[in-house]
Amino acid sequence: MALSETLPALTAIVAIPDQYETVAQTIEYLKKQTIASEIQIVLVVPSRVAVPIPLTDLEMFHDVRVTKLPNLTYPHAMAHGIRHADAPIVAMTEDHAFPAPNWAERLVSAHQAPHAVVGPRMRNANPTSAVSWADFYIGYGKWAEPIASGEHDFLMAHNAAYKRDVLLEFGAALEEMMASETALHFELERRGHTFWLEATTYTAHMNFDRWQPFIAAMFFSGRVFAAYRAWNWSWRKRALYALAFPLIALVRLVRIRRDVRRVAMPFRARLALYGAIALGLFADALGQGIGYAMGRRHWDLHSEKFEFHRAETLKRKLSSLTE
Repeated sequence: MALSETLPALTAIVAIPDQYETVAQTIEYLKKQTIASEIQIVLVVPSRVAVPIPLTDLEMFHDVRVTKLPNLTYPHAMAHGIRHADAPIVAMTEDHAFPAPNWAERLVSAHQAPHAVVGPRMRNANPTSAVSWADFYIGYGKWAEPIASGEHDFLMAHNAAYKRDVLLEFGAALEEMMASETALHFELERRGHTFWLEATTYTAHMNFDRWQPFIAAMFFSGRVFAAYRAWNWSWRKRALYALAFPLIALVRLVRIRRDVRRVAMPFRARLALYGAIALGLFADALGQGIGYAMGRRHWDLHSEKFEFHRAETLKRKLSSLTE
């Protein structure tokens, strides 16, 4: 696709693990953006397989760039896409997260301020069970609707937009930083950067709604977060956090309860939700305890079974999203 003489306003990075159909639904939502003609799409595909891209169906974008990786994992794909982006703002995407039509426009506008990271308010795309809501509130409750725009101490993983230059400052360590974006945000905050929640737009996120993948994903995400957060800690500090892992679950439960209380719901539904959240948080905390104790050793910290093909794990398939 021919390049425009002007730079795009925003680059959306899309990782394709196997075939274009995996991300087709996300691309459809990107096509509906009010400033689609100002968006560059960087498609990161595995070099080991041929991935046909329907470029003629993507002509509404500023341009589309296809780049390849030998072994595609989500953090490596995002880092690779960031380095191949032309826009000053880069947005992460997922095959199970669907942005509102004004998503790009509002994130670009908010980035005119000196914030390093801007994110949308979050919406549950499959509000069908207590497990789905537990997964949603654990991962995104801090930014869940209803909520007002404002500064936050960190933002959501995989669904925020960054100033590209800020990320490039990490150099060769960018892949490792993208492995746990929450740990990345902690590091950005330490460096003096700020974060803005732009609540005038949203992303609808599809969540696990079955117990087995939900608990497994919680354990894995906790393991990865702790391993990357504590990479330069002393062994004493790591041991302290590892032994205190039950307190991690308790502290997070208190915080998430504040998020849940923003929404009215029947008592029995709220009770079921708290039970699911508690189990998920214990799995996450156990993963964190192991992550603090063992660090990055003896573990595959780039498992992709939790990153792609989320729809295939659902009990009830998604038919449409509420605007």
